[in-house]
Amino acid sequence: MPAGHGASGAGTLTRPAGTSPSAPPERPGRRLPWRTLLAVVGGLLLLLAFPGYSLVPLAVLGPAALALAVHGQRVRAGLWLGLVFGLAFFVPLLSWSGIYVGPVPWLALAGWEALHLALLGGATAVVSRLPAWPVWAAALWVADEALRGRFVLDGFPWGRLGFSQTSGPLLSLAAYGGVPLVSFAVALTGTLLAAAVLALVRGGTWCGRSAPGSPRSPCRWSGRSPGCPWPVPPSPRAALRRRSR
Repeated sequence: MPAGHGASGAGTLTRPAGTSPSAPPERPGRRLPWRTLLAVVGGLLLLLAFPGYSLVPLAVLGPAALALAVHGQRVRAGLWLGLVFGLAFFVPLLSWSGIYVGPVPWLALAGWEALHLALLGGATAVVSRLPAWPVWAAALWVADEALRGRFVLDGFPWGRLGFSQTSGPLLSLAAYGGVPLVSFAVALTGTLLAAAVLALVRGGTWCGRSAPGSPRSPCRWSGRSPGCPWPVPPSPRAALRRRSR
């Protein structure tokens, strides 16, 4: 054997198949800020549910988009995303006020209202780690609307979720709890929709059995996954397996 022949392959690493030596690493700055875009889209979808457009079923997509955007984020990120959501919603919603008072008061009022939704975004980010977080998030919507409607010059209650339900099945709830109950129902429908989307994306199913090809169920009897708001009982087959062990 020639000298050095046996050591020529020592310490040599083979490149994994399918990789290119010239491919540059992905930079975080190039990634699309999808959470911010989702907040903008959510605010615009909520706008379309109000009179003038009256696409009532779209109202639930507003809370759903905000819940998805801030889920699992820090408070600072939640504040930013809530502010973006609020500006996308209130700036066009209150555009009628600019006709009478001019653009500066209109934008100032829209910004003031958006600050309340910034607080909502930060609080929703906090409760997104709690069990049954869709209920907590929906309750925060009602609390935020109560805050907006009571403070500073007797409040500015424009844009409450309940006001978007000029028709549809949720409107009947006004007879039992007024606008706050309608708002809670709209928000809860949206946050539950967001929880379902998170469970489907992360586990291939909605808090139950795994979809075909998914190695695990996203929710277990002994705990919860981040996309599932509450524990789900095991399937009968899984229960029998535990008893047989």
